[in-house]
Amino acid sequence: MTEPGNLSNVSESVAQAIPQASKRKLNLLDIYPLQLALQLNLLEYNFAKDVLITDIEARRANGREEQQPDSITPCIRFSKQITNWVAQCVLEPKYARRRAASIEYFISVAHNARGMKNFSSMTSIMNGLHSSYVYRLWDTWKLVSKEKIDDFESCKKTSYHSNPSMTLACIKPPAVPYIGYFIWSRVDSDAYHDRLITQGFARWQSTPYPYEVDEDIRAFIQEELSQFAGPSAELHERFEKLSLDREPKPEKNKGITLQGKTLLVDTNLAID
Repeated sequence: MTEPGNLSNVSESVAQAIPQASKRKLNLLDIYPLQLALQLNLLEYNFAKDVLITDIEARRANGREEQQPDSITPCIRFSKQITNWVAQCVLEPKYARRRAASIEYFISVAHNARGMKNFSSMTSIMNGLHSSYVYRLWDTWKLVSKEKIDDFESCKKTSYHSNPSMTLACIKPPAVPYIGYFIWSRVDSDAYHDRLITQGFARWQSTPYPYEVDEDIRAFIQEELSQFAGPSAELHERFEKLSLDREPKPEKNKGITLQGKTLLVDTNLAID
C-alpha cells in the first residue's frame, strides 16, 4: 500500500520557497494554505509527542465514558478547536461566494496536511466541513470548484477510512495520526492492531517534522483557536443560528450535485 497524498515528500526547500506571510496583522486568507498546514503540523506534533501509550490503552478500555484529564486531553481539545474554527470561518460571511472561498481554502489546508501525513489536522478540518452546520449549505457548496470537490473527497476517504489501522500501518514518519483512530477503534482488536498502538504511535512520536516555526502564523492560529475555549453547547447554538440565517432550512432534505458528484444534504442540524 502506498502512502496517501501526492505531497508526502514535501521538503524544507519547498517550504522555504513559499512567500512569507505579511508582518502586518494577519487575516486567514493572507496565509497560504501550505503555510498554515505546515504550522498546524508542528503544533499537532507537540501535542502528539507527549501522549502516553498507557493513556491510549486506558481510554480504549473505558470507551467514550467521561475521562479525567490526561496526556490525550490537549490533543482532543486542539482537534475540537480546529473543527469549530473551520465551521465559524465558513459560516461568518454573509455571501455564498465568500463562504465557498472559505470552504475551498480549508479544503486546500486539509489536502496539504494529508500530503504531509498530518492526519490529525486533516480530520479535524474535515469534521468542520462535514458538520451539519456547514455541509447543509448546498447553495454555498455549489460554488466550490470541481478540483476542490475532488480534493475534499480524497480527504474524506482518508478521514473516514473503514479500517484506518491498515492505512496507518504503511505510513512512515514524520506523521501525526488522528488520536481518535486509536482511542475509539474497536476494543476487541486483534494482536496486530495492539502492536500498531504500542509500537507504531511511539515510532511517530520520535520523529519530528523538519520545518521551522513561523511565530506570526503560530500566534495567529493560537489567537483564533482561543475563541473556542467555552462550553460547546453555546457554540452549537450560535452555529445553528448562523447556518439557518445564511441558508434557511428547506421543507425536506435535498440531494445536490457538486461538480458531477451527488451528495445528500442532511438538514438535521443536531450533532454530537
